[in-house]
Amino acid sequence: MNNFEEIYLNNIKPKDWINPKPKKIYDLIIIGAGTAGLVSAAGAANLGASVAIIEERYFGGDCLNYGCVPSKGLIEYSKKMKVLKEFKFPVKEEYFKDAMSEMRKKRSIISENDSVHRFKKMGVDIFWGKGYFNSENSIICDNVELFFKKAIIATGTRPFVPKIPGLKRFLTNETIFDLNYLPKKILILGGGPIGCELGQVFNNFGSKVTILEKNDRLLHKEDAEASKILMNKFIEEGINIETNVSLEKIEENIAILSNGKKIEFDEILMSVGRLPNTDINLEKAGIEYNERGILVNDYLRTTNKKVYAAGDIAFKYKFTHTADFTARIALQNALFFGKKKASKLIIPWCIYTSPEIAHVGEYENEYTDVIRLDFKENDRSILSNNEGFLKVIMRGNKIIGATIVHNFAGEMINELSVAIKNNISLSKLSSVIHPYPTNSDLIRRAGDKYNSKKLTPLNKKILKFILKLNH
Repeated sequence: MNNFEEIYLNNIKPKDWINPKPKKIYDLIIIGAGTAGLVSAAGAANLGASVAIIEERYFGGDCLNYGCVPSKGLIEYSKKMKVLKEFKFPVKEEYFKDAMSEMRKKRSIISENDSVHRFKKMGVDIFWGKGYFNSENSIICDNVELFFKKAIIATGTRPFVPKIPGLKRFLTNETIFDLNYLPKKILILGGGPIGCELGQVFNNFGSKVTILEKNDRLLHKEDAEASKILMNKFIEEGINIETNVSLEKIEENIAILSNGKKIEFDEILMSVGRLPNTDINLEKAGIEYNERGILVNDYLRTTNKKVYAAGDIAFKYKFTHTADFTARIALQNALFFGKKKASKLIIPWCIYTSPEIAHVGEYENEYTDVIRLDFKENDRSILSNNEGFLKVIMRGNKIIGATIVHNFAGEMINELSVAIKNNISLSKLSSVIHPYPTNSDLIRRAGDKYNSKKLTPLNKKILKFILKLNH
């Protein structure tokens, strides 16, 4: 174990940790030390509340340990492999080990922000162990009963693994970042964001990748045109895609598909959905839940008036940034009689493939208008060989959504998120000066295109008349 790995493990779960003596009653107890839990704990502690947080596994949750941080670390490193391929240099197997080592080093650095020691310094009491509700206002952890005035559940989700005949050994997002070798052939079950991102990563490193998707396209919840562009890119890069198919059974290292095809693999990655972590005696606290998670109202309050929930366990959009902002809502509503509504959140997201696919707000439908531009019309994108498109979804003169396909889509979507959040029209964006040449200047040009559409024949006649008067 290298020094960085030791630092990382000491940050997320120190070996010698001893649970503190609990206070008589806490202003706030949080179950789960992922993004939502840590944001809640930091916010409450900084406001002077007495806070306890209970964690069964690791501080930082999915995002730090086996989600956003490690996956994006590998994505960035794999882009170097793609460049090597483009210039006809060999991609060696040891580069994958180098990438994993570099990812772990960066994860160690990032873990300082989520570390046990940082939260202890804030005054948060940290309890390791499984937390179970014992009553409407108490939780048992490590055979000790903790009492609360208010609580926030932030237990998150875990990978769903379907029952498949012959399936004995598999990877999920919780284990794939522990690989110490590069699989020659990897089979990915599920063409959602995780499957697509990691599929492209392993293909860049030289694995033979096959993605199985039960729907008729990858990323079936995203814009259809965006999905088609990504699928074509994957095929061009040598990724095998099987759509409208299911995995029937496995015989040793052979996957037998519903369409009769047989796919050989060294490793199989399960990325077909998530299950909520609700096994914490919710019934004893009078908290209702279902197969999708804990039931909450718009204020993120559960059916127990003293208990709120935030993050993946209770919210439709399962992203780190939504866990952050739902935690802020739950905290304010729990401790300060707030009336913040989760439905008011404007939530952008990005799938970090190449090209990236970013979206915010609504998708186009028969009741919307669309302003669409290709990045091949943008000078910076031409110069940097970036292709894709921008779609701004309109209802009347109001921006209600946007989709961007581009290698920097995740950065560019923010301008449109600000516009939607603050009710800024596309006409106003057309008057914002962007540096030349930049990719985001296409957003300004979308404003120009929208303005030109408003120039009706009647408006043109009026303008011509005004021009004559001026002469």
